[in-house]
Amino acid sequence: MKRTRCRRWLPLFALAAGLAFAPSGAGAGVAAKDLTNELIHGRALEGRPAVGFVWSPAGDRFVFTQRSGSGKDDPPLLRLYDTATRKITQLTSEEGVRKLTVASPQWSPDGTSLLVLSGDDLYLIGVPRSGALPDPRRLTSTDAEEKDPKFSPDGTQIGFVRDHDLFVIDVSPVDGKPGAERALTRGGTEEVTHGEVDWVYDEEFDLASAWWWSSDGGKVAYLEFDERAVPAYPIVDWLPTHPETQRQRYPKAGDPNPILRLGVVRADKSAAAAAVETTWIDLGVEKDIYIPRVAWTPRGSLAVVRMDRTQARLELLLCPPTADACRTLLEEKDPHWLNIDDDARYFDDHFIWGSERDGFHHLYTYDYEGRQTGRVTRGSWAVTDLALARSSGPIYFTATEKSALERHLYRANRDGSGLTRLTREEGWHTTWIGGASGAGAMFLDGHSTANQPTRVTLRRLDGTVVDTIDEGLAGDLADYRRGRVEFRTVTAPDGTALPASITLPPDFDPARKYPVLVYVYGGPHAQVVTNQWVGPRGLWHQMMAARGIIVWSLDNRGMGGRGHAWETPLHLDMGRRELEDQLTGVEWLRKQPFVDASHIGLWGWSYGGYMTLYSLVNAPKVFRAGAAVAPVTTWKDYDTIYTERYMRRPADNPKGYVDSAPLEKAAALEAPLLLVHGSADDNVHLQNSVQMLDALVKAGRPVDFMLYPGKNHGIPGRQARTHVYEKITRFFTEHLLGAGPS
Repeated sequence: MKRTRCRRWLPLFALAAGLAFAPSGAGAGVAAKDLTNELIHGRALEGRPAVGFVWSPAGDRFVFTQRSGSGKDDPPLLRLYDTATRKITQLTSEEGVRKLTVASPQWSPDGTSLLVLSGDDLYLIGVPRSGALPDPRRLTSTDAEEKDPKFSPDGTQIGFVRDHDLFVIDVSPVDGKPGAERALTRGGTEEVTHGEVDWVYDEEFDLASAWWWSSDGGKVAYLEFDERAVPAYPIVDWLPTHPETQRQRYPKAGDPNPILRLGVVRADKSAAAAAVETTWIDLGVEKDIYIPRVAWTPRGSLAVVRMDRTQARLELLLCPPTADACRTLLEEKDPHWLNIDDDARYFDDHFIWGSERDGFHHLYTYDYEGRQTGRVTRGSWAVTDLALARSSGPIYFTATEKSALERHLYRANRDGSGLTRLTREEGWHTTWIGGASGAGAMFLDGHSTANQPTRVTLRRLDGTVVDTIDEGLAGDLADYRRGRVEFRTVTAPDGTALPASITLPPDFDPARKYPVLVYVYGGPHAQVVTNQWVGPRGLWHQMMAARGIIVWSLDNRGMGGRGHAWETPLHLDMGRRELEDQLTGVEWLRKQPFVDASHIGLWGWSYGGYMTLYSLVNAPKVFRAGAAVAPVTTWKDYDTIYTERYMRRPADNPKGYVDSAPLEKAAALEAPLLLVHGSADDNVHLQNSVQMLDALVKAGRPVDFMLYPGKNHGIPGRQARTHVYEKITRFFTEHLLGAGPS
């Protein structure tokens, strides 16, 4: 359950009398088509989205991937867009030497080539300004997988991880052959890895990489993960005649964590002839800590974030690349927990730092003596992403200043003056800023609303549109009957305003009574009540509304978007406050004349699956039926970083762990339950559902269970996704509409 950045909210609409609106889909007098799970979760309504935008260093070109056609087997191809000519060049093809399935393209520092992973090997794709495209150059050809490749700052070397160790390879070929390759570390194993992120840091800290080039390219810093004390969880592949088992290092709440060390090695070519030795950085005596962020400063030191295991105390350390002691630049504390962000930027004479110290995430400036020198943003709203910051000049960021239900791109000076919103249309803006400065600077804007699919445009920094890159699915969906999302505000007993959304049928009749399906997430940092297009799940909700089931969601306290104080009520007590707020929403629904109060269902996935089970056993007479996909059933089964952040260790909070576990109250289940899990779920383990099934059997409670062999937490794949949503559709059609499978 990855966390996202905190945000605040503002209600968009009050409840309007009559709730009438124009039907979506086809125009008046035209018979609209019906949506189906096959259409939604196959590729018929997927379109050809442009994704994975990466700007060139000069900010005048960018690459992205897009499928060659709308067929189910059409591969994603790498394309290049030139902002001067507004032309697109296809860099890979469906056949021949340019047939590459590209992952994570990365520009060379001089902008003349792209480093890509394809088939677990590394390739360079030349990107000349004019003339014919050269054939891709293969850099590695091994049975092992190359991971996390990066150019050195001068572009002469590429580093990567292979077989749990760090390697570098020279970019320049020798006699037409790949450049020389050498190891920077040795002795890496599955239990002790060098420069390779482990599962729990990737999942819960969003730590994308565990190694970093110094700014001069002469050194590499890396994290060593020692997981020998971390318990292993077996993930069984049941499909072969003789099942195969993969053992995943997974620390559950209270278990030993991986022990980390931060090391530095020489990486310049002059070190090739010498034995490469690691210098270990002195991070203190305590080993049961977290190191969620590491970066080089332009001064040649390392900026290291060190947290205690409670995640309530954080230090930013400035460490020399030697065995000398680090010094503390700043410290953050919180009585509940601290959230980790990616807003730190380090320059020659100062750095930018993100903090929630005043209750909302804002940007500050500091010098290297640890003194705060300025504040960039302030207010009862949050910065959600630092998009672009240079050593001087304005800073660009995404924030909730207009509304927590929306995201917009902003610009502000370092002293906080000149705050300007650059995106004007209401809704959700996901942006990618080019590296160019001055009048030529541009950004890509993926804009959507809850009822309008994402459309990607190229814009100048004043917000004016230059070109349309992807029109999105609006045209493809025009003839289909869909529900329409509207926003509401519900008042809790203590006066707190809770944001909610309601998806009404396209032919909504306020004189009728409709069943309601509540979609819940409920967990930290996430939002489900947002004015954005959320893809197939949202389209499925619109399909269910078109079939006569109103869909409702509410963002309870504990969720994201409204500041840190909004999050913290679930501290040490997961489930209870979330359910209280969700029941406030249900009570609001029961009072509406168009709601059939005896037919209210509930469903969710991951934390939403947990909340579904928790609600069914703690408020057993409220819901007609519930569907829980990949749920946590006891927090003792979930990982250390996430669980202990909110609940502390089981030994520190035994009552909280018992009270928060649906597993402990299985006998209270009354409503029909659909329980769904993937057998290869490496996030919320199948063990959660197996233990719940055991408790339900012992309590004599019936349950409908569906297992997806070989599928992980997201149950991916067109066939599996179609199947799981069809299963849920039929379940609620039966229990909310009173009709059998159709």
